[in-house]
Amino acid sequence: MRVLHLMKHCDMGGITRYVMTLAKELHGQCAYCGVVSAGGAYEEAFHALGVETCTVDIAVKSILHPKVFAAVDVVSRLVREKDITIMHAHTRVAQVVAHFVSRRTGVPFIATCHGFFTRNIGRRLLPAWGKKVIAISDAVHDDLVTRFDLAEDRVRTIYNGIDVDALETAYQGIAVDAVREHYRCRGCYPVIGAIARMVKDKGFQCLVRAAHRIRERYPSLVVLLIGEGKYEQALRSLVDSLGMAGNVRFLGIQSNIAEPLSTMDVFVVPTLTREGFGFSAVEALALKKTVIAADLGGLRTVIRQDENGVLFRPGDDRDLAEKICWVLDNRTAVARFHENGYRRTRELFSSSVMAASVFALYRECVSGREQ
Repeated sequence: MRVLHLMKHCDMGGITRYVMTLAKELHGQCAYCGVVSAGGAYEEAFHALGVETCTVDIAVKSILHPKVFAAVDVVSRLVREKDITIMHAHTRVAQVVAHFVSRRTGVPFIATCHGFFTRNIGRRLLPAWGKKVIAISDAVHDDLVTRFDLAEDRVRTIYNGIDVDALETAYQGIAVDAVREHYRCRGCYPVIGAIARMVKDKGFQCLVRAAHRIRERYPSLVVLLIGEGKYEQALRSLVDSLGMAGNVRFLGIQSNIAEPLSTMDVFVVPTLTREGFGFSAVEALALKKTVIAADLGGLRTVIRQDENGVLFRPGDDRDLAEKICWVLDNRTAVARFHENGYRRTRELFSSSVMAASVFALYRECVSGREQ
């Protein structure tokens, strides 16, 4: 099997992590793995995995951009030169490029939908879904079938996966007291955290307001916000206006996510709008952390209410505050959540399970062609 991934860039993000995970898990099963993107900070990490990268600027928004048509020429030549068996597209523009390359070369492609697409005239005139479509959660699957009228047998639900063993190994090597000291939360309780891009839709402001509601009950509480983005200054202003500067820590991007997770009593996913999956929630479950997530989208695939975590009404900081207090008051129930969450992650959300399912789909799509 000779696989070529098409993606927007190789910078930090869910798609980059997804492709890297597939490349690592399928290293022994694929004779070749390549990535076409506009480049980025993780190109060297791909090279370390034996993945070739080709820089083609497809980091554009419009499928009618001249760079899209230029990319079709470049990728078509690459597909022929590398004798590619199947292409795997990860963004809307990448799907369109793969669609035209497939028509030129006869090489099939599949697409992974990492979230929810917009239903517009461009999608109606040029669907470009590929031979099969991977939905990363039940919510994404239902959206593709109901809003985009894709046939059930064309959409395959394959949950995102994480390397649980690697995460556990990283976690076991952490000196938690030293990390707490570094984050200025040693001796504080509870430590509540969230990990996401700092954009308004990720709902960090809801978590800050919820923490403000319970600070009188827990005066030493600390909120750890991990991530960067254009909304950070607005969040800092909100923290200052609520008098929460002594309780909130802005940690930026963390390369070893196990470190901040090791300090947390409660992990929150406060997203305001639809979430395709919820990588951070799965990572927290794998480390047996208490997870409270917004009741929407793919987060419902990851968190089962009162089974392995708690769901709250999106954007409702009062409800979130109440749920935080509930989990802190119900240690016995929460201990059960931890075990259930860990087991569910191993069974459904591990990288090995994801990669095996994707590879089986590759084989299905190239049936009759040389693999």
